[in-house]
Amino acid sequence: MGFWIFSLFENSIIPILMTVTGIIFTKRIPKKDSGFTGYKTAMSTKNDDTWEFANSHIGKVFRIAGPVMLILSLVATFFAFGKDTHIIGNFILVIGIIQIIVLIGSIVLTEIALRKNFDKNGRRK
Repeated sequence: MGFWIFSLFENSIIPILMTVTGIIFTKRIPKKDSGFTGYKTAMSTKNDDTWEFANSHIGKVFRIAGPVMLILSLVATFFAFGKDTHIIGNFILVIGIIQIIVLIGSIVLTEIALRKNFDKNGRRK
């Protein structure tokens, strides 16, 4: 039972962090010159316009993907209730991999949106 409770907690971390980050980024975009916050890629840091666009975009994606992932992760974790620790461990692994894929997919979506709206020098199309 204790390992299952741990898996419930572990499977909630990434979706909760994505949701909270999404809420923060859509309400208040982080400062570009801050040391460690914000969506920082070569394209997003071209200028203030690309910075604001990228952080706002990933915030919106996280606000949608985070809660959806949280619900699906919790539902999947409930299927492991009462199972052997090996099965629960496999659930944790599979759900974690899926969450990382969604997280990377959010980055890909944001980079695609940046390239659709800005040229390679960071000027709006």
